[in-house]
Amino acid sequence: DFDPQHYGDDPNPDNTIGLFRRDDKSLLSIYGRFQLNDFYRTDTRYPEIAFDQARGPLFGLPILHEGATSFGFLGDKTSDMRRNTIIDPLLDLPIGDPNEARLLSQLTGYEYELAQRIRAYQAAGDPRAEALKAQLLDTGFTRFHTYQDFSMPMNLGGWSSFVPHAGPGYTRYDSVDGPADNFDRTIMHLGAEASVKFSKDYGNHVNPKWGLDGLLHVLQPYANWSLLSTDDIDETHPRIDRLTFTTRPRPISPNRYTAIDDFQDGNTLRLGTRNRLNTKRDGQSYEWLLIDTYMDTFIEDKQYDSHFSNLYNDIRWQPLPWMGVDFETQFPVFDGGSGFTEFATNLRFQPTENFEFSLGYRNLDNHPVLVDSNRFDLRTYTRLAENWGVGTRHVLELDDRTLELQQYTLHRDLGNWVAGVGITHRDNRLKDEFGIMFSLTLRDLPSASLPFSLDAE
Repeated sequence: DFDPQHYGDDPNPDNTIGLFRRDDKSLLSIYGRFQLNDFYRTDTRYPEIAFDQARGPLFGLPILHEGATSFGFLGDKTSDMRRNTIIDPLLDLPIGDPNEARLLSQLTGYEYELAQRIRAYQAAGDPRAEALKAQLLDTGFTRFHTYQDFSMPMNLGGWSSFVPHAGPGYTRYDSVDGPADNFDRTIMHLGAEASVKFSKDYGNHVNPKWGLDGLLHVLQPYANWSLLSTDDIDETHPRIDRLTFTTRPRPISPNRYTAIDDFQDGNTLRLGTRNRLNTKRDGQSYEWLLIDTYMDTFIEDKQYDSHFSNLYNDIRWQPLPWMGVDFETQFPVFDGGSGFTEFATNLRFQPTENFEFSLGYRNLDNHPVLVDSNRFDLRTYTRLAENWGVGTRHVLELDDRTLELQQYTLHRDLGNWVAGVGITHRDNRLKDEFGIMFSLTLRDLPSASLPFSLDAE
């Protein structure tokens, strides 16, 4: 099943080892990714080196610079089980064989889309079928990529802001597996962000029960425009860092766009409004409620059939330290939108100092690629003693009444370190998966706090 928490940045989680050097201005990464088992489709990196520069002033000028540069030896491998039981039998079938639909239905996402295209080319006798078959099974290349963004924030009157963006990029592919040639392309981007703010003070409205100490409403209409121009990659050229099938909107800034191999011409305008209710906590302003409502207009975009996206609503309510609610919805408004609806919510609640749980619910209906879903996600953490705690996670898919995930973890506070061990069982429907996890984490890291997440995903 599609899991938004992990799928957005890692659609095929597997095995990664890396060395990272970080300071206030940059991040240097050297990491590898390996296919240590044959169950998942996995992209491999032997290794990849990346240097990311945080946004900051350029030579003391009012212009800000942000950059990303990487070089790596990349590959993409399907799982042995899927290749032997589904893909090879499917591609060997005679055209029109009644088993074709049955085998296709067992593929999802990228593999499903690519296999459909290959079968259509096979039916037409198109030689591109063999090139795409190489992509589906096992492919790779070396890639150098860089993109540099320049912006100049302007504050107009203290209540509005305008930030123009511009940036060049370049990508080079070498040692490409399969029939595709070496290839390079340039990227040019223009964009602008604009917003205005209005506020209303509701005075000293105090309600300790709901964490209120004064209330200020801030209304912020905004617009974000992005124009991207690049060279098209031939269909037979392999793509590894490609667009994943997700329900979330695509990033507008090229520096936030991780699908390097799927850059395409685009002209997008995002319009939205943020509503914030702020209160005071510990002498500082605190965001009590955020409602972000927005929609994309695709002036030019090859990825979408519609001129408009769904209407998104992202809501975050954190009234108290021991309770928080996240709520996301999207649905079509104009021109069919994105063609599907989604409802997702998560409640985090700590009824006692020794027990905390979160309950998530998600419903996805009529997505063109992802399977419809109606699932619950329950997580708990119980403090057994001063230095001991246990956590659990259960994921239940109601559509086919499958308990997809059971996970149990034990945590031990060692002072400066926190150790954890866990076991997990995942029902993948085709094959059950069992795992055991170990972790050792520095307690003093700002991002480290109990309960720790131990996920086999």
